[in-house]
Amino acid sequence: MLKIITIDGPAGSGKTTIAKLLSNRIGFSHLDTGSIYRAITMHFLEKNIQSKEIERIAEQLRQIDITINENKIFINSHDVSEKIRSREINNAVALYAKIPEVRDFVRKIQKTIAMKGGYIVDGRDIGSVVFPEAFCKFYLDASSTVRALRRLNDNKEVFKGKSLDEVEKEIKERDEIDQKRVVSPLIIPADAMVIDSSALDIDEVMQKMIAFFNERIDILCDHRETSAIAAENSEELFKNALQNFTSQAIPSGEICEGKIIQITNDGIFLDIKAKTDAFLPFSDFKNTDKSAYKTGDTIEVVIVDRTSARITVSRQKALHLQGIEAIKKSLSDGSTVNGKIIEAIKGGYVVDITESRAFCPYSEFMPGRIDDTQNQCGRIFQFKVLEFSPRRLVVSHKAVVAENSEKNLKKFFSERKNGDIVNCTVKKILAYGMFAEISEGVDGFIHNSNISWDRADTAEKLFKAGDTINARILLLDTEKKRIDLSLRDLQEDPFVRYINEHQQNDLVKGQAVKIQSYGAIIELAKGVDGYIHITEMSWTRHVNHPREILKEGDFVEAKIIEIIPAERRIRLSLRQITDNPWTAINEKYPINTVIEAEVKAIINSGVFFRIDADYEGFLEINDISWVTEKIHLKEKFKKGAKEKAKIIGYNSDKHYIQLGIKQLTENPYQGLRRSYGINGIVQGKVVKILPGGAFISLPGGIDGFCPISYISENRIEKIEDELALNTECSFLIKEIDEARRKILLSRRDSLRAEARVEMQKYMKAPGMKEGFSLADVFKNNQI
Repeated sequence: MLKIITIDGPAGSGKTTIAKLLSNRIGFSHLDTGSIYRAITMHFLEKNIQSKEIERIAEQLRQIDITINENKIFINSHDVSEKIRSREINNAVALYAKIPEVRDFVRKIQKTIAMKGGYIVDGRDIGSVVFPEAFCKFYLDASSTVRALRRLNDNKEVFKGKSLDEVEKEIKERDEIDQKRVVSPLIIPADAMVIDSSALDIDEVMQKMIAFFNERIDILCDHRETSAIAAENSEELFKNALQNFTSQAIPSGEICEGKIIQITNDGIFLDIKAKTDAFLPFSDFKNTDKSAYKTGDTIEVVIVDRTSARITVSRQKALHLQGIEAIKKSLSDGSTVNGKIIEAIKGGYVVDITESRAFCPYSEFMPGRIDDTQNQCGRIFQFKVLEFSPRRLVVSHKAVVAENSEKNLKKFFSERKNGDIVNCTVKKILAYGMFAEISEGVDGFIHNSNISWDRADTAEKLFKAGDTINARILLLDTEKKRIDLSLRDLQEDPFVRYINEHQQNDLVKGQAVKIQSYGAIIELAKGVDGYIHITEMSWTRHVNHPREILKEGDFVEAKIIEIIPAERRIRLSLRQITDNPWTAINEKYPINTVIEAEVKAIINSGVFFRIDADYEGFLEINDISWVTEKIHLKEKFKKGAKEKAKIIGYNSDKHYIQLGIKQLTENPYQGLRRSYGINGIVQGKVVKILPGGAFISLPGGIDGFCPISYISENRIEKIEDELALNTECSFLIKEIDEARRKILLSRRDSLRAEARVEMQKYMKAPGMKEGFSLADVFKNNQI
């Protein structure tokens, strides 16, 4: 939330006039947005740049240097405060102000100047677009007639010779431009106080604005309700609100010495070397022991009130001023100040530093820790000052701890090495380990994996904050300032003891403690794990996931197949505790045996079947049908259904029996070869015609292909002229390729064969004389 006041409204609503008056009343600076637009307009008019020349305007904006100083505006160091009030500029400013490039340029100037806070900014999109996060927003409005009348009265020179109707018409046109512009149209900002000043004078408008301003200040100053008002940024809100009660504690006056001349029931009289004795009331003493003062003592005080009869002084304000000096010193040289935490609020702590209220965010209190915020109240810590002004005081305890830690860490790293044993105190316990304090500012971390050899042991189970322990240094990382510790390294290694008692091929028992995608971890003893890879779980089953065989908590017996001491690994096998059944598979399930098996799983390349409790089969998609066709496995097969298949092979590496369904029937390609042979004539139906040939349906449900060159003796352009779709013809088999499932046919050679048969019949017909040749037949045109 920015400490900025915005005043939006249409042209002539009095934004600038009201902004100047309000700035004088509350002490904020005024940033006149209208003067910035007027200055830019004047510059463009002098350069003869029209509002439509966007490229020239953008180029000029990159060259303009606009500054504002003491209510004067400068372009490229030239004062143009008076020049921008001309009629010409007044008539043209709306045309340039609606250009997006100009508005972006002005917004950058506004944000640069006003972002530090303490400004009143007026304009037609200030609260809605430029500063939507401003803490106090107003929207001034009035009827077009009232606004026109005000303009005539306030700018008589500019509107000289114009009637009220003419000025009102200009204002309405300006309103329409502002409301319809694409970029930053004139709207009422969210959370703005709307004031219609048509029937109000300036004093009445100011009263409304001051009242609303005070309400906003009251909300921010009540830090006890900060969390309810602004939960999203309570820490920043409290910093801003803290400015008010911090500044109220800063006294006006100087510290002076006073000698105690009398102590009464109401207070102490002091000689401060003035005409009148000073009086220090006991009500001024808050936490100081009054009995510690006696006549003749000299103390430092501050004058807070002076009349002809008495000078009233304050001891607390003197202490406060002394504290302010200590605060300034801390800010300049990094020295520390003592502070007492007096309250925990949302976002941080309120800290009393010698009668000055400071704010310490939780993020600045003890690195990485907020255990119990209320338990810190009343405790005294050292702080460093981060921010200080008459309206703000922010401190950090974390910076003090970090500085001490840095010194102690450097010393620790210079004196210690990996492997050293250190005594430390448990500081903070987490789900995955714990922090242990070795010395002030020097913390080490013990991960749960380094707590104990037993995987079930964790920091949360075994320790509590404050426990004293010994640990071994595993890693000193000077770059990351990290110290890794281990308790486990101080204990006997159960892995070494276990492998001394066991060897390869031993049968051992353990419990499955973790199932992974490629195997299972088996706890063989406390702190000793073995691993069973998925391939070592079954001789006969195709295991997709170890959970098909084991689940966490199962007790199993396995064989040790390898011990790797350097890697602390013990490889186990479930399947090797029994003989390999694949050595005798041919006896149980010989090749060509027809079986009935249950569909277990369907994948893209085929189907898995459960043959019995130990064996699985796999049917490749190419072994389903002899015919080349697109097979939708999930439509053809259903999980759990029974299917007949023939055993056609074994795959012991992948643990399945190869199955085939097409092998249950005769190979139609072999049948075609046996029935017709190469060069045999077969009847077929034309089922598909392509530009390069025709597909022919043949006996056995298989297709052959007849190229266009094999259709006729003569060259043909269209196959349909020789072969009609769905007609049956005879074809000569030229080639049968079983591997590629292709049959090459020829209609032309079939016709030739048929002609030879007819010729032979003709030659053997009765009446043909002996010695009559085929040439004679052609010569006499008998064929």
